[in-house]
Order: sequence, then C-alpha cells, then structure tokens
Amino acid sequence: MPTATHQEASTGRSESSDGSLPLVVESCHSVWLFDEENRRFRRMVKGLGPDVTVATDWRPYDHLVIDEQTDAFLVFLDENGTRLLRSRRHLGANCERCSNESTRELSLLAIANFTKRPTVTELSAQAS
Repeated sequence: MPTATHQEASTGRSESSDGSLPLVVESCHSVWLFDEENRRFRRMVKGLGPDVTVATDWRPYDHLVIDEQTDAFLVFLDENGTRLLRSRRHLGANCERCSNESTRELSLLAIANFTKRPTVTELSAQAS
C-alpha cells in the first residue's frame, strides 16, 4: 500500500487551534484527524446528533498508509508495526460499506443481549 500524501488521502482540511491544518479522513463510523507535524491523531464519532460530539484524546502514531484502490487505511501506532488500526474511507451518500447507517442508538436490552454469554445448555443445544 502506498503511503498517504496530503493530496491523495485528504477528504478535507480544517484549521486547528494552532493554525496548522490536520489531515481529515472520513470513515463510515468516525472522522479521523491526523496532526502530521506532531504525529498524533484523534477520532470523532459520527451520527450522534447535531449537539453531541464524542472524540478520543489525541493519541500518538508512527505513520499512516492509505490504499487508493480499496480506500482502506492503516494507522501504525508503533514503529515496528505490531500495533495498528485499520478502517476504510466512507464513500459518501451511496457508500455500500455502511449503507449510510452510521452509529446509532441501541437499547439497554439490545446491549445486554449482545454481551450475554451463552450458557452450557444453550451451547449444547446449538451443537445438536
């Protein structure tokens, strides 16, 4: 995969408080901001509503690689490449990856059902 450049990878740039322009990459779930000069990034979760912003703290990274053919991107967190994050760029209104269904609200029941571990009896019944 080729290393990202400003022209290839940027879906936009917005001025930060110190006047520098971070690289902005939009995935289906988040907006990623890369402060290339200070080698740090943060993610802002999308789809929570106009008055709600949830973002990670600034985190260090070693380098960013974007594959222009697949729109996949890798954030290498360490020099050895043993820790990394992978995502894909959002492709707009007709994005087949997310069908424009970004993060949405889940009920407590849905979360409980998702995190529930099956009992031995349930696992045995599934195996039969």
